[in-house]
Amino acid sequence: MKKFILIFLIFVFNMIAFSGIVYVHSVSANIPQNLFEYAGSRSNMIYYLELFNDGEEKGYLISGWFFTPVKPIEKTKILIEYDNFKFEYNIDNKISKIYSDIPLHLIICPSNSEIKIGEIYLPNNDNEKRNTKDVIKNIPKIQEMGIFTFTIENGEVLLKNLFDQNEEIYILINAGIRKTGGFSIDIKSYEIKNSQIVIEGELKEPSKNEIVTQAFTFPSIQIKIGKLKPGNYVIKANIKNLGIFTKTIEIK
Repeated sequence: MKKFILIFLIFVFNMIAFSGIVYVHSVSANIPQNLFEYAGSRSNMIYYLELFNDGEEKGYLISGWFFTPVKPIEKTKILIEYDNFKFEYNIDNKISKIYSDIPLHLIICPSNSEIKIGEIYLPNNDNEKRNTKDVIKNIPKIQEMGIFTFTIENGEVLLKNLFDQNEEIYILINAGIRKTGGFSIDIKSYEIKNSQIVIEGELKEPSKNEIVTQAFTFPSIQIKIGKLKPGNYVIKANIKNLGIFTKTIEIK
């Protein structure tokens, strides 16, 4: 609790003293991982927690990692842009055996700023389209294992089972909550045949001697199915080391 109070005092001080100015600083605090949103891929993940956005300034806590089994990444560049102003800041990563970890940092900047951590923009309505098409952000943290289906509307993920035939459909296969990093789901194949969608894959687990990120993670993978004709569809996913899951969706 004392650490949270200290961070809050830092926020207040900087909102008063640094109004309209970009502020980036390392933070030493134990923040529960489940408070963070995340964006990225299996090789690079950014965790972010929006602390405030009052229309003039906004504040984030950010951290993350790069999977670097061959060559470490020693620095992560933060790029913050607003109006005609550009601010760059380099974070010294902490290098482990196969990961380059981004230490926890506090960012305070004007509300209209775009924030880029490495190659990943923190999601907002203005920069949603600038991120890689294969990276889907703002997916809710789901602790249950299984199949979930969703579409994207105005940049927001909408989990549901009933779709319109003009909607783009995505399948999310989730491995639940894990105590460390190092987990990933690989899709070997998927096939849409008649009224069935059959998926084959595998949950990859870290080896006993592997050094992994010591934080809760939510390993999952998304498959874009696209538009489907009206009817009921049964999704069957056989994921090695995880289980067999089924789900029925309806397209009207």
